[in-house]
Amino acid sequence: MISSPISQLRQGRSLASVRFLVALTSLLLLLSLANPVGAQTVVSGTINTDSTWSASDSPIILTGNVIVDAGATLTIAPGTEVHFTQRGTGGTTLIYSLTIDGTLLATGAHFWSGNTSRKGGSIVLNSGSANSVLVLK
Repeated sequence: MISSPISQLRQGRSLASVRFLVALTSLLLLLSLANPVGAQTVVSGTINTDSTWSASDSPIILTGNVIVDAGATLTIAPGTEVHFTQRGTGGTTLIYSLTIDGTLLATGAHFWSGNTSRKGGSIVLNSGSANSVLVLK
């Protein structure tokens, strides 16, 4: 049972320990609101039907190369975080890629790399992706 700060003081706890408990509880509440547990989506392989990645599914974590087939559309909603992870170590480190043979519609998405020495993974727009819209900010 969680008791109020006033009841904690009545139980003989010091004001400093009550303040600490209030601060800790507030911090845990803020952290739980900022990044809900389980709010991530792992993706790899081929997308062959129209798909949408949304901010509520974030982060989208690429654990392998992702290919959007011709005839399929991948929509990445504003505010969605896409994380490119890496494979290998040392001189053979490669970051996974997002290859578009169909259509990519992404405005206001955030792309991140799993490798801190680089800005991000690669997004490859092939000749079949002429209808794609990618706006990076």
